[in-house]
Amino acid sequence: MTDGILLICLYGPESTGKSTLARHLAAHYHTDYVPEVARELVTSNSFTADDIVRIGRAQTQRVLE
Repeated sequence: MTDGILLICLYGPESTGKSTLARHLAAHYHTDYVPEVARELVTSNSFTADDIVRIGRAQTQRVLE
């Protein structure tokens, strides 16, 4: 699956610079990063547990790609 690939997960509260840090780290190490899928899928603060599962599956798929 990801043999020989180091995966790093940045997590924390909203608007603390995780996406910016991920982009900078990827540029510095000449590699790729996977943007947060939830930003594409969630359009409001009203979402369900099913939405969270859908986001998790989509994020995992994006990482594997």
